[in-house]
Amino acid sequence: MGDIKTGLWLDNSHPRLGWTITLPIDDGSVLLSALTLLVTIAGASLWSLIAFSAHSFVASREKVDIVDIQHQVVLRNSAGALSTAFDFVRIHHAWSTAGVRNLWKRTLVLAAIGVVTAAGVSTASILTSRVANRGYSTVLARSLQNNCGFIQYPTSMSVSQKTAFATKGIVEASRARNYAIEFYTNTTGARVDRSIFPVARLPMKTDSGADCPATNQSLCMPGYDGFLLETELLDSHRHLGINARKSDRVTVQIRTTCAVLNIGDRISVDETAGTLDVNLGPNLGFERTYRYFTHTFQDRVGYQIWSVQEALNFATSH
Repeated sequence: MGDIKTGLWLDNSHPRLGWTITLPIDDGSVLLSALTLLVTIAGASLWSLIAFSAHSFVASREKVDIVDIQHQVVLRNSAGALSTAFDFVRIHHAWSTAGVRNLWKRTLVLAAIGVVTAAGVSTASILTSRVANRGYSTVLARSLQNNCGFIQYPTSMSVSQKTAFATKGIVEASRARNYAIEFYTNTTGARVDRSIFPVARLPMKTDSGADCPATNQSLCMPGYDGFLLETELLDSHRHLGINARKSDRVTVQIRTTCAVLNIGDRISVDETAGTLDVNLGPNLGFERTYRYFTHTFQDRVGYQIWSVQEALNFATSH
């Protein structure tokens, strides 16, 4: 179990530019609106500085004519970059037949400054939304203390509670199966969903002709090879998504071999209770290793085994 950290944190994928702030959706919307307002105010202030600089440049000329004076008036009383650019165009139109020296060049330079400034500020206002990542992008999930990976089931539950917990297990098993089909079996690349993990699939290799891994080889079913799954070296940051500095990262490799075992003499069936116990060694103080409920097919609740949650008197779906 975990929760999403809100506030300021460092994304160690980009240690120099990785400072990130995570906010709830409502607070994030307020922040984006405030950023847009801030960019608008900054744009207006920027244009005031640009207009002042342009006014000083025009006023510093040795030879000043009536057009220069009008340009100075427009810059002095500028209401905004784009409106000032239009004023320069109107001044050009008014004096276009009077034979004023370099009228087109003078108008183009000043008008272009206003248009470029207005376009830049508008673009910055629009792109403030890019500051925010989507909800499924990088966030920092923290494990809850003493509750990582386990759901604490009450020792006694009502029928509705048992149904709710059973439904949760079935849904999670279904989601896991669908994910495996989508990201491991599907090789077309035409995926609809985006993986919620740092990488869609972990790099691994398989071997369908591996040796049976049982210590007691007499348990191995003749004629059946083992099935080996072995990952490459998994980086805790890149593959597992654990946000840590480079000096604190680790690599891990997982190797698992499955095989068909001849365990007919290690199975006990209780037809009255509808249970099938597999006795391959003790588990959490119980002599049996797994318990399978034979009635799950009729109940249509999915595949179930009774394992870790045995002490909590509840069957989990896998």
